[in-house]
Amino acid sequence: QNKKSLGVKVYGNIRDAWFRGTTKLIPISEEMLQKTTDAITLKKPVEYLSRLWIQTVLCGSTICPNDEFIEMPVYDKNLSRIGVISSWIEMRGDIKKYDCILDPYICEKWGLPYDVLYSIPIDSIDFVKDTITLDKTIDELRKIWKHDKKKNVKRKSKKKISSSRKIKQNKKR
Repeated sequence: QNKKSLGVKVYGNIRDAWFRGTTKLIPISEEMLQKTTDAITLKKPVEYLSRLWIQTVLCGSTICPNDEFIEMPVYDKNLSRIGVISSWIEMRGDIKKYDCILDPYICEKWGLPYDVLYSIPIDSIDFVKDTITLDKTIDELRKIWKHDKKKNVKRKSKKKISSSRKIKQNKKR
């Protein structure tokens, strides 16, 4: 859940050669950043990024190009608007989840932060045309997000414990 990504606009010749000429911002996760100054240096080459960008995903009974999902509105199975897709989560070269920016109405109603991305599992995508329709209700998604948040909190607390142990061990030496 709380992963951050940047939207990067690529130059014309790179865009035309590697990204099907799209003018959308390409989501780049924090893990891919090597250095940021007045320019961004990435850990991965453009060939790797373009492979993710032009990848297709099975959504229900339809195969969809990945790049079409960015900035696409998302609705639950009751056709209630949830938000807009802003990036994806990739593991071992496969796209596993999409990240969604929730509509301000939902954030306000549930007291959620506006600047957090919420995961949408690929297997919950039911139908895609001009919008994405999920096979889950907003309440079912909220349970998934709460579960993901609990897992992330446990991971963070384990990291803090292990780093504090290292500090104590270094002090003993």
